[in-house]
Order: sequence, then C-alpha cells, then structure tokens
Amino acid sequence: MLGLCAGEVTSALARLEGEGIVLRGSFTPRHGEPSAGAKVEEWCDRRLLARIHRLTLDRLRSEIEPVSAQDFMRYLLARQHVAGPRRLEGKRGVLEAIAQLQGFEIAAIAWERDVLPMRVVNYNPQWLDELCLAGDVAWARLSLKKTTGTGRGASPQRATPITLALRRDLGRLLETVRGALQPDDPASGAAAATLDALRQHGALFFEDLAAASRQLPAQLEEALWDLVARGLVSGDGFQSLRQIMTPAGSMRARAARRHSRGAGTSPDGRPLGRLPRSTSPQGRWSIVHRFQPEPSLRAVGAADELAASVAEQLLARYGVVFRDLVARENFAGPWRDVVRALRHMEARGTVRGGR
Repeated sequence: MLGLCAGEVTSALARLEGEGIVLRGSFTPRHGEPSAGAKVEEWCDRRLLARIHRLTLDRLRSEIEPVSAQDFMRYLLARQHVAGPRRLEGKRGVLEAIAQLQGFEIAAIAWERDVLPMRVVNYNPQWLDELCLAGDVAWARLSLKKTTGTGRGASPQRATPITLALRRDLGRLLETVRGALQPDDPASGAAAATLDALRQHGALFFEDLAAASRQLPAQLEEALWDLVARGLVSGDGFQSLRQIMTPAGSMRARAARRHSRGAGTSPDGRPLGRLPRSTSPQGRWSIVHRFQPEPSLRAVGAADELAASVAEQLLARYGVVFRDLVARENFAGPWRDVVRALRHMEARGTVRGGR
C-alpha cells in the first residue's frame, strides 16, 4: 500500500519506539487460528493504547456491584474460616490460618484462646509447637515498643501484641512494619545482660542463658518477657511463650494441686507424684534477625517491592481491600503506596478494582 519494504517499515517503527511514540507487543487475540499459540509482533500508538487500557479498566470496574456491610462480613468470616463449612483441620489447617493472618498483631494470649480455635476444628496446641520446632512457623513482636527515656520496659503482660508468621516471610514482615527503624535496647539490668549473652553466644536454652547472663530463673523469665515485648527476642517453640506468660507462682500452685491429688507411697516407701518436672521455658531463645543487609533498605525500587508485598498479604487476608479495613494493620508504608501497588496489579490483570 505504501510501497515500502518490510525492512524500511521496521526501521521507521524502531525509531518511533525510541522516541516513545509507539509500543511493540501482541495486542490482538488470535483464537482459532493455527498459530494461535505463537506471538505476532504488533505496533500501537502509545496514547491510543493508554486510552484503550483506561476504557477497559473503566468497563471492568463498572461490572462490579457494591454489596452491603452484612454481606461483606459474611464473606469475610467465610474467607477466614471462622464460620460455615470452611473451617480448617489439623496441623496443615493451622499453617494455612497463620499464612493468612501473618503480620497482624494481637495480644499474645489471644492466639490460642480465640483466634486459632475458631478457625481450626478441635485445635491442638501441639500442632503449633510442632510447626514452630520444624522451622515452618515463627512468632515475634513486629511493631516497635515505645520506651521511656531510661530505656526501662513496662511490666510483662499477656496483652503484649505478637504475630505468628511463616518463618520464611518473617524478614519481609519486619521490613514492612519497621522500615529502617530498629528496636530500642534496654539500657541496663537483667534484660540488657540477657541480650548481651544472646548476642555473644547465639541461640541458647533457658538454663544455658541463665548461666551466661548470671541470673536467677525468675529474673531471666522477666527479662525475656521484656525483650519479647520490645521485639528483640523470640523462641523456638510456642510453648516457651506460654510458659513465660504464666506466672511462676501459678505453675507452682498447679503442681502442688497435682501432687496433692496423687499423694501416696510406692511399695518401697518413696512418695508418689514427685517426678522431676521442668517449669522453665522450653526451647532455645534467640534474637530476632532480618537477615538482610542495611543497603537494601535504600535500594531503588525497594519501597515499591515492600508495598506490593503488603498489598498481596492484605488481599490474602481480606480478599477485598479498602482503606478503612486496614486501620488496625501495622504496616509502616503509607496507604498511597499500597494503592499504587494495587493499581499495578490491576493493570496486569491479577486483581479487579471497583466499589
């Protein structure tokens, strides 16, 4: 039609592409043709392609009808396996529930009192212990605790917020919640001595940590709880957290009641019910690490990657994401970065936007 050979046309289009006027790609579907699976190189004006893309998004958004708050709550309860026939089962169900909720911090005592039993049928605490000890699940406080000028932490309490997370995602969650900030170290006292021992010797069992920090067990338990509340320390298993949440006096009282119920003597005269029982927190204790170099925090595109990670986690948790829904989330980045990541995902066709 134009009297030009293919090479001249391709060369001219390449120059226009370099000037940003046209884009190359595969824009039209070819279903039913013999070469449907093969990509055919096509060219399109950049402004026309942007207009087509915008009109397509507007059409897709208009197809979504708003629902009532009641309908959304029913959907959310079903999505999070709280209501209906979608409740989870077994150890695999515990892992699935944690993958959906990771990054969300609630009171430490509430995980096994309210959250997991509502989502997993006949929840067994041993399942969580096995997942932690196998290295699949970790627990820690992600958000930074505000301390006084003296660096002294508050008294231990069960309301200290922590999260359960897949261990492979813990470093990413720390980045998205803390950003470039670091938790405050205790200035002095038992907590400071415990932290120094962990930094010097690495992960330690409770008795080894007591010896390394030269502390009595009661002092060490309080120091560990302070470090957990600061977001500095975590443990191998969840049983260790259960134990430091339980006052030592309560444990001794329960042990005394068990002994009184089982009082008696064996044929050789030894008292029954006095078998050795450890009441110290089980498992090893270690410092919460990010395992990422500091320069990565300032790398080009790092903020966009973190925002995309937050968007993906929120979608996994809620299915439908909007600003008011994430008011209790602790992610450090601004909401506008998450919205930008969601729009990029919408442009790729992986999510839908609407009202």
